Amino acid sequence: MKSLNRTSRRSVELIESAMLNLLQESSFNKIRVAQICQRAGVSRPTFYAHFADKTDVLARHIAMQLEPVALALQQVPVGRSELAAREVIRVFFATWQRWHDDFEMYQHNHLIDLVKAYYLQIQFEFYEHKPELNTQFTRSQAETMFAYFTGGLFSVLEWWIEQGQDLSVEQITDRVLSLLPVGES
Repeated sequence: MKSLNRTSRRSVELIESAMLNLLQESSFNKIRVAQICQRAGVSRPTFYAHFADKTDVLARHIAMQLEPVALALQQVPVGRSELAAREVIRVFFATWQRWHDDFEMYQHNHLIDLVKAYYLQIQFEFYEHKPELNTQFTRSQAETMFAYFTGGLFSVLEWWIEQGQDLSVEQITDRVLSLLPVGES
């Protein structure tokens, strides 16, 4: 999203907040843009000046939530795969520990695929900005690897949240890492 002035930023925040509040009351499929606008106290033209549709509102919120993961991926050092994997996985679980109520709301509204799709997008951006990976994996191989990893990571996340996050972020990170061939020759 482009840089916004204070009024526009406030409108975007109101729209996002309205969407999240409505998701607590109703299913995503039943929510209409008119309801979001009414709840936010903004006009439809204001809504459409900032968002293409209600999915776009949710995508912005998900992007904000996953920003720490994207930053962790950007800082992955070349040749330090075990440390990099540990940090990215740790940040992933720490992020969702913070946002676990929203994650449960996404589950309830059958929106996990949207969250996974955004997470995949982050991984593809990482792949495309790390030339050394482009020589190790073809685009097709990277897509398959990221899809596989994302599915597994989100399955563990769902299990962890269902268990009441009884393992610490460090413990769940160690458990996931114990399943990966990171650092093996």
